[in-house]
Amino acid sequence: MNKLNLGVLLKDTAKTFGMVTAGFTAKGKGFDPQYANARLHGIVHSAEIKQYNYQHLTMDASIANQQLKAVADIRDPNIALSLDANGNFATKISCPAAHHENRYHQDASFAPDY
Repeated sequence: MNKLNLGVLLKDTAKTFGMVTAGFTAKGKGFDPQYANARLHGIVHSAEIKQYNYQHLTMDASIANQQLKAVADIRDPNIALSLDANGNFATKISCPAAHHENRYHQDASFAPDY
């Protein structure tokens, strides 16, 4: 996708989002995390957020057997961040304060890239 105006698409009247240039490939099936089996690879070449143009974001994600894995990396001139996240959709976690059960649990670790 080349120069998609995300702000217009999302009807963003606060002008938080602007133009996005990116490429994605996805393959898989299922929308229910219990049965989904899919892979996603994406490169965001540029994305305007709050009037700043972020650059060079890569991401890979997969879900299979109720296990989510996601890796993302950004190498913008003003930010360097790597993300390695895992989620287990098979585990039920009780959330008494909200009076419902949350089936989703994510573990993420952040490591600054100096």
